[in-house]
Amino acid sequence: HGTGPGCLAGEGGFSVDIEYRDKYLFEMTPNEAGVADGFVCPITCLTMVDPVMLTGDGHTYERYAIEQWLRRGNRTSPLAGSDLGSNVQLVPNHAVRKAIAELKVELPSKSDIEEACGHKAADILDKDEPGPSKTARVYNEDETYIFASLRRSLYSLDATVCVWKAKQLCLSKANSCTSVDSTWPNTMKAQITCMKACGRSRAIVSGSRDNILRVWELPSSVEETASPAHLREVAALQCHSDWINCLDVNCAEEVVVTGGRDSRIRVWDTLKWTCNHTLRTDDYVNCLAFDRVKDGFFVSGGNDWKLLVWDSKTMQQSHEFSGHTYAIKCCAVDPVSASWILSSGDDSKLCVWSTKSKNCEVEIEGAGGDYNESINCCAISSDGRTVACGLANHRLALWDTRMWKVLQNLDGHKAGVEDLCFVRGFGDKKLVSVDGRSLKTWSCSSNDWSCQHTVSANAIACCEMSTLV
Repeated sequence: HGTGPGCLAGEGGFSVDIEYRDKYLFEMTPNEAGVADGFVCPITCLTMVDPVMLTGDGHTYERYAIEQWLRRGNRTSPLAGSDLGSNVQLVPNHAVRKAIAELKVELPSKSDIEEACGHKAADILDKDEPGPSKTARVYNEDETYIFASLRRSLYSLDATVCVWKAKQLCLSKANSCTSVDSTWPNTMKAQITCMKACGRSRAIVSGSRDNILRVWELPSSVEETASPAHLREVAALQCHSDWINCLDVNCAEEVVVTGGRDSRIRVWDTLKWTCNHTLRTDDYVNCLAFDRVKDGFFVSGGNDWKLLVWDSKTMQQSHEFSGHTYAIKCCAVDPVSASWILSSGDDSKLCVWSTKSKNCEVEIEGAGGDYNESINCCAISSDGRTVACGLANHRLALWDTRMWKVLQNLDGHKAGVEDLCFVRGFGDKKLVSVDGRSLKTWSCSSNDWSCQHTVSANAIACCEMSTLV
């Protein structure tokens, strides 16, 4: 269905086909449908499984469908088109749910509901949203790699960046284990704190506690063994006046941004490796994340409790999100439509911010565990449906972004999880995480996550993946 005169369309690319809805709801006889009008969601045109009333217009919808409508930045009623106001809430409609249960009719499956919502949203997105092509990228598993930073020991400054072929760790026998030695040649003397891959140039960019931004070159060939290959340092740039805490690379791999304990964000041109801009903040910068859909903005978070949005063209601050009560340690941008931003940190709070309404759409207190411990890192899967959080309590928490409920808690790390990333290109979802002494790969099969492989090391600080082209 499109966005013609017969549709109610929201700002976020989501529509309700009025002609189709009216035909479904009102022209069917009770014998054919078996369900009264009030038990059918106006958005999905399916019998409701989890009916909720939208306080802004008083109508009842399928929970998943109306959450998708609101998450895409819409602030009008999908049925009446009226303004919903500022205090929008979803209230479970127990009376409708009970009445539907008493009918004993066949209810739609979860996939039916997702299809009714998702296909319409995708159609609108492809037509109306500017930006890169929406053609699905095909990942070559033979050219997908996992990177990690190593030190000889917890008390040594000798550090390096190493690489495995992803399939050696992600497709190995379940619960398998290997270890890495510490016999590599001397490379640098500082702990690496962050790194990102530049797939087109077959390189890794890293930041470290000696205030230097380094560029590492991938070996011409990486053997398919459990032992990693080591990267060669090809450039070292004096970057900040204090530790580099974080960095990110834009979608086109033309710009790198770095953040440090000197309260500065520096913007680098990857063609000449020159610093073109220096941006000031009020405190340590702990995390950075680019919009990888349109390259329109990037976000930063730090010890000032603020999540700042920066325009990628003007390099000026365009917005400030406030709501955290302690330092922000991690952030990520929705990889599907860049319509929401995730942030968390020492306040154990998980916040989801809309880039359209500029509001906090979801705020989850105590997401760091029973004792409100810190959330050290986060990542969003490439389909935008799963969020992974690395917690100080040694656990990984996986969240369903459609309902913002915990899918699964993963145990197995022996220390706080310091970094993680999803691995793209394999049939099942894959995840990599590190805790300072080990790297673990996780695999999802039939919606159940389990540890696939563990790599033990004397000291391991951060991880990254990339499909090189």
